[in-house]
Amino acid sequence: MLRDAAARQGVELIELDGKNLDEALARKESTGYSDCEGYVCFREDYTYQTALLDDSGNAPEYVARLKRKDEARQCLRDAGFEQPATAKDPRDIPGPWVVKPRSGSGSAGVSVHTDLESAREALRTLSDGFVETFVQGTEFSAEGYFYASEPVVVGITDKRLEGVVEIGHRYPSVLLSDHEEEIAASVISALNTWGLNAGLFHVEGWWVDGQGVVLGEGHVRPGGDFIHLLVSSVHGANIFDPLIADALRQHGRKNALNDGFVFPQRRDGHSSAVRYIQVPSGTITAVSGVEEALSEPGILAGYCAAEPGVRVESASSSTERLGCLVAHACSGEDPEDILDRAMGKLRITVSD
Repeated sequence: MLRDAAARQGVELIELDGKNLDEALARKESTGYSDCEGYVCFREDYTYQTALLDDSGNAPEYVARLKRKDEARQCLRDAGFEQPATAKDPRDIPGPWVVKPRSGSGSAGVSVHTDLESAREALRTLSDGFVETFVQGTEFSAEGYFYASEPVVVGITDKRLEGVVEIGHRYPSVLLSDHEEEIAASVISALNTWGLNAGLFHVEGWWVDGQGVVLGEGHVRPGGDFIHLLVSSVHGANIFDPLIADALRQHGRKNALNDGFVFPQRRDGHSSAVRYIQVPSGTITAVSGVEEALSEPGILAGYCAAEPGVRVESASSSTERLGCLVAHACSGEDPEDILDRAMGKLRITVSD
C-alpha cells in the first residue's frame, strides 16, 4: 500500500532497514546532508532514526520523548492532561499496577498485577522499566495524519484485549461512537503538546465513565495489527496517501494529492475488523481450513502461523500470536459476523 501511494504521487521509494539507516545517519553526520530528498516511516523501531535523517519532519528530541513512555506521560501531565500515576516503585502509587518497559511496543514486557510484591518482582526483571496505575476504562486508539503540521483524526478504533495483549480491533468504533469528538479533540491537543507535526499517528487511550478521556501512548506511525487496512477499507482510500503527500509538501513539492489534501470521510455503512487466532495452550497436532477461511467473502487479508508440532502458550505480546483474519463489511453488515464465519472454517487441533 505504501508503494502504491508513492507510485501515484510520482515518488521513488528506497527501502532502508536498520543497518542501512545507521549507515545513512553516519554519512549525514559526516557530510551534513541526507542521502534522500525525504523520509517516511511506518515501523516503530525506526521512527527516531527517521527523525534524525529528515530535518523537515518531526524533531528528533520530541520523537525520543514519545518513545520513553514515562516521559511522554509526564509531558501530558505537566500540561494538565489526566494521566495514570507513574513511579519507579509500585509502593509509591495506587494499584492495580501495570509494569512495562520505558520503550517498546506490542505489549512486550508488559504485565498487570493486583499484588504489590508480584508487581515489584516483575519490575526487577526489566532493565529499564517503570510502573503505572491500571486504568479501568474502555480502551481505544485514534488514527490520523498530519497535514500542514496540523493533526487530523480520521477515526477511533475499538480494542479487544485478553490480559494486556490485543486480540482484535474494530473500526470505526462502536463502543465509543458517542464520544468521538471529545476523544479527537483530546488527541489533537496531546499531539500538539508533544510537539509533533509530521507523518501518520496512532494514539492509544481509555474512556473512563465519569472521568472522560485518559490518553496513553502515542506513536508517529500507523497503528499495527492491520489497523492501516481497517481504516483504508472503511474510507475507500489508502491511509499511506497522506503520509507521502505530507512528506512531499514538507519538501516543497506539490501535486494534486497534497495541494489542499483531504482524506475522504468514512463511507456510510462500512466497517472493518481484525481478529487474532486463539487456541488453548498445548501442542498443535493439526491445522486445516486456512485457505477456506481466507476465501470467505468479506475477508480482506490474514495469515496463519500455526504448524503441527509447535507448542503454544497464552500470548504475552503481539509477536507471539498465531495469526489473524481481517474483514470488511458494507451495507450495514457486521464485520464480526464475517469473522465468525471465516474463523469457523479454520481448524487448529491442540493436545495437552
